[in-house]
Amino acid sequence: MTNCTTSDVVMTVNQNTSPRMAEPLSTLSNTPTNRENGSDDDIDEFLNQKNLEFVSSLAPTLTYLTFLMVAGLVGNTLVFVVYYRRFKPSETRVYILAMAVSDFLTNVLAIPLQIVEIRFNATFYVTWGCKAIRSGSTVLVFFTAVILVAVALDRQKVICTGRLGSHQSLSSAYRAVIICAAASIVVACPYAVLAGRHTRTFPDTNITGITCSFDDRHLHSAFSTSYVTILGVMYVVFVAIMVVSYVRIARHLWRHKETTLALARRSRYAAPDASSASSGSGANAGRSGHGNVKEIPARTSLMLFVLTVVFIVNYLPTLIVASLDEGDPKTSMEDLEKNARFILLRTYYTNSAVNPLVYSFISCKFRHECRSLFGCMSRESRASA
Repeated sequence: MTNCTTSDVVMTVNQNTSPRMAEPLSTLSNTPTNRENGSDDDIDEFLNQKNLEFVSSLAPTLTYLTFLMVAGLVGNTLVFVVYYRRFKPSETRVYILAMAVSDFLTNVLAIPLQIVEIRFNATFYVTWGCKAIRSGSTVLVFFTAVILVAVALDRQKVICTGRLGSHQSLSSAYRAVIICAAASIVVACPYAVLAGRHTRTFPDTNITGITCSFDDRHLHSAFSTSYVTILGVMYVVFVAIMVVSYVRIARHLWRHKETTLALARRSRYAAPDASSASSGSGANAGRSGHGNVKEIPARTSLMLFVLTVVFIVNYLPTLIVASLDEGDPKTSMEDLEKNARFILLRTYYTNSAVNPLVYSFISCKFRHECRSLFGCMSRESRASA
């Protein structure tokens, strides 16, 4: 009797405490459904096997995530170093540094934790870990979205009103970044409630596992449906603001180009007298100076516009798939369908790897500063050797 007491106490503790990652399998084995299907060891082996099968079936998804993680880590580190050390302070520089930090955190935190979630798809018992993964990813995605909205409005101000950067505008940019970060945290808070333990069933067996998704209590609830709907509405509003801003920018630049061409044609056919020549020189000088002022913001606006398009294209599939299944993972899908679903639900991670490429292809100054930075590093290494 005495020998059984210790074992009974251990079993009682395991049954009455919340599951922990250190002892996930024994916790699951104590559920009534799983106790009816065999011994703890058999159930543990079954669930571990399901974990491995799931990882194997999602090999393309894991390869995709790993590539994004490595490429984004290198690219965003380079973007941050170059813009921080080589670019003069400006509103655009503040926003790009903020996005680089957000993308870097995606590469070192969000994507690796996403891989961990996939690895333990049938035995993910750490509820707070699931909440942290989903909430953190939402913070980073929403932060990028609101930063791009702020960037679009800033570009509109610079191009359409001609108000170039100042100390006051720099302070406004820093405040905007802080406000965007705070708003992102607030928007992600509901995920801390919605995310949690989702029961995963397996065909032809009564054994159940636990995966990280919408908690069973909130799956298909009014709360979860409302939250996904609100995120969709916010996405549409953000896209509308960005589209309107860049349409106004494009229209302003087109009108400026037409005006410049008209003045050039007028001066070309003007009478070649001294006063006309003098006036033409003054006009050309004025246009030349004004054109130089417009050229740099226009090029920068193109780069930021492409960043905006990349975000819209990458986040739209995630929003559509999430609204269709509300986080309810299906277990009966074929491997191809399963990989397509998982990748579409995580296409927003692509931003973290693609953004540095956008800077490289569009910004001549960024490419020049990269070469200059690597040249300095190479000379310093040769000098130290």
